[in-house]
Amino acid sequence: MDGLTRFRWVRKVVGGVCEASSVHPLGRLAGLAAFVWRQSFAPYTTSLFLVAGLAVGGLAFLVTRNLLNIAYGMMVYVAVVALVSSRSWRLAALAFLVATTLFSVNRPMQEMRHINNLLEMAPFAPDEARAFTFDLIDFARRQEQCGSFEGAVLIQGKDLAGLAIEVEGGELSDATPRGFYSYQRLLLPIRPTAGTVRLRFTAKKGHHPQLLLGAEISGNELYPQAVYLSFTNRHCRIIYHAKPEISRGGSR
Repeated sequence: MDGLTRFRWVRKVVGGVCEASSVHPLGRLAGLAAFVWRQSFAPYTTSLFLVAGLAVGGLAFLVTRNLLNIAYGMMVYVAVVALVSSRSWRLAALAFLVATTLFSVNRPMQEMRHINNLLEMAPFAPDEARAFTFDLIDFARRQEQCGSFEGAVLIQGKDLAGLAIEVEGGELSDATPRGFYSYQRLLLPIRPTAGTVRLRFTAKKGHHPQLLLGAEISGNELYPQAVYLSFTNRHCRIIYHAKPEISRGGSR
């Protein structure tokens, strides 16, 4: 059975399973389980390729921790293995998985090698202050085009309730950090009152806040810490980035 014929057959089977599932909630699960069972006895077994894909994905997680690339690569790989029985196509999909998960492009941004781990944090020292200055370039023009925006400061890290935040050039509202995977997200509503917004972060006594090393990329600029401004409405979205200015001993 060639690839095209197999694809049509699988589409027909899946269509029948979906139709059956409207009668019985377990119909789709049973149909997919039967399909995988039949494939385990086919030449160039599906199970063998799936195990190889899981091995590559696990190794990629240990090496790069780039969960987004791993997820995208695995989705493409599993789809090809499920729909195509050709060994050459499956090997090509495995090569694609290896290329997209185990290797990353570090040029021209060599510093990306140091922050490729999505779960790496930058803790605050006891006497440390970090300031982020956002220049709201073209904000007035974009507001005329798109209408009024809802602004927010988005911060990602750990123990974010332990951040003391000072703001210049805007009015900041309080919010509660929310869990997000193994870290937290803090979304603080903000209304800018000037063309530049400056945020200054210090650690509250008894707390040990950390900022996630994202990193955000805009054009060819790398912004390593996950703090940025977002302005949105139904029609438009504007993101402003800034690099941290670090000082010690309470100096501003």
